[in-house]
Amino acid sequence: MSALNKRGEGLRRAGRQLASTSIILVVAASFRAGGSIILARALGPVDRGRAAIIITVAGLFAVLGSFGLDASLRYHLPRSDVQSAVRQIFVRDSSRALGVATVALLPLALVIFYSMDVLQSPSELVLAVSLLYLSLITVFALGVGRAEGFLVRAGWSEAVRTGALLGGASSLYLVFGTEQLTPYLVVLLGSSVVGLLPLLPQVMAHLTDARRGVAEAEERRTGPSLLRHGLMTQAGSISMTLAYRLDRLLLGWLRSNREVGLYSVAVAVAELTVVVPTAIAQVTFDHIAQQRSRAEEKRSLRLLAALTLVLSVAVAGGLWVLAPWLIPAVFGERYSGAVGPARILAVAGVAMSMWRVTATGLMGQGRFKSYLRGSLLALVLSAGAGVPVIAAHGMPGAAVVSVVAYIGAMAVAVVGMTQRHETSRGSDAPVSEVRT
Repeated sequence: MSALNKRGEGLRRAGRQLASTSIILVVAASFRAGGSIILARALGPVDRGRAAIIITVAGLFAVLGSFGLDASLRYHLPRSDVQSAVRQIFVRDSSRALGVATVALLPLALVIFYSMDVLQSPSELVLAVSLLYLSLITVFALGVGRAEGFLVRAGWSEAVRTGALLGGASSLYLVFGTEQLTPYLVVLLGSSVVGLLPLLPQVMAHLTDARRGVAEAEERRTGPSLLRHGLMTQAGSISMTLAYRLDRLLLGWLRSNREVGLYSVAVAVAELTVVVPTAIAQVTFDHIAQQRSRAEEKRSLRLLAALTLVLSVAVAGGLWVLAPWLIPAVFGERYSGAVGPARILAVAGVAMSMWRVTATGLMGQGRFKSYLRGSLLALVLSAGAGVPVIAAHGMPGAAVVSVVAYIGAMAVAVVGMTQRHETSRGSDAPVSEVRT
């Protein structure tokens, strides 16, 4: 097959994946929005804020506890000549990561919960801790599904999870009139379990192949590289996840859980900006990672970045216009205070969308350090400006800090995208030769 035909087939495959993933993520986003509406109307700003903090901490627990192994698996598995080696190492290190999370991260999560008056009963404690571990397991399962090439099925996992959440929350609120947090935490936990079902065949096949054993030489060659890239990815993921979620934690710490509840509604609305760009980012990693030419990498990444910019700006403009009507009409008048932050966060959504696609493309090239630099800058900006600005200005200040942080991360990724990058990309080059 000629190089031109190969390029055309690669683009067509990426296009099919993008279309399928986009449709699924739009469905998932619709379910997620419905679930957010039900939670907001049922719980009120204060309990909605407590729920948001639990979800935020669960997300941080998953990112910290994964050690970036999910993204490292997606990078290394297609390149390995002995894929069972990579699978076995991933299973081994994931098991160790669960142990480290229990020893080091669980106590920290509990300190956050109780210092912010989030948990108010033993049942809420059990449910919150269960959600922490389930979030981490979900990260590993999604990593396996995507690494094995099942991007669409990974998307269905999110759609199933959010659909189950919407159905369960709607039943509690509309049928039983429940307005306490604990039953909704049960629904959240159950929907997360259901969301894992579409990935179960791939996870079981992965575990079966991993049991075949690994030659010692292959383990020595692949293991350190898998962990090294995983740690760099984890550092970037931690930084960006903290930058993305730090505003809610600081609002709860410096202001009140009520403001966290209002702000969470603003975030839920603004996240519509990043739905399709998230699908583009998922396709970008695998499409770029499969290229054997630097010219093809750059051409594909620029095309995907341009598409992301157009789509995210269009959605953000619509949200800016509609937010003053949309939020009170859908979430209720008691959430009218979320309108201003939602409009600001829509702008932040454009920068976040661009960062996700460009940074994911750089990771697909093996440039994990470029991803790390942008994430660290976003965290520094969020933490450095967040404390004084949020303490003084509350929700609007948190939204403005997010805009600044995401623009900084986006700028680093865009500059990295334009820079010259030399690595060994031959089809028979060992993983350890790929430099960052």
